[in-house]
Amino acid sequence: VSGVIYALTLSPQEVIEKFEHHTPSLAARLSFAADLIRAGCLVRLCFDPMIYLPEWEQYYAKMLEQVYEALDLEKVVDVSIGTFRVSQDYLKNMRRQEPDSAVVWFPFENEDGYYHYPKELMDEMEHFLVERLAQKIPKEKIFRWKA
Repeated sequence: VSGVIYALTLSPQEVIEKFEHHTPSLAARLSFAADLIRAGCLVRLCFDPMIYLPEWEQYYAKMLEQVYEALDLEKVVDVSIGTFRVSQDYLKNMRRQEPDSAVVWFPFENEDGYYHYPKELMDEMEHFLVERLAQKIPKEKIFRWKA
């Protein structure tokens, strides 16, 4: 379809299993993205929201290797990167609905009614992906989410 960009969220399989219940696996998402690219569709890869786990670097590095194997990155329109962030009201809801979820009980910082990881961690996580993706994709095609 002309003018349509398919924006696909990619997460490490470990994040999908722990926090993205009832959603496709990373392999299924990559297969779909590859099919879209082969069909000539415009595809944006969204590494957003990045979720902190103690082994986050290992999980995201492994995910990138899977992305590199599955997709022709030269044909990707662009890439977006951003860490987990959520409005104060929505986080309250999430905490009520998912009281056992570690992701909602992280010691977030509140900025103007929006919760996010501490700036140092946010920058570290996003920089990690930007630097690795910039080895395969021109930097002008990589966008970090900004408030």
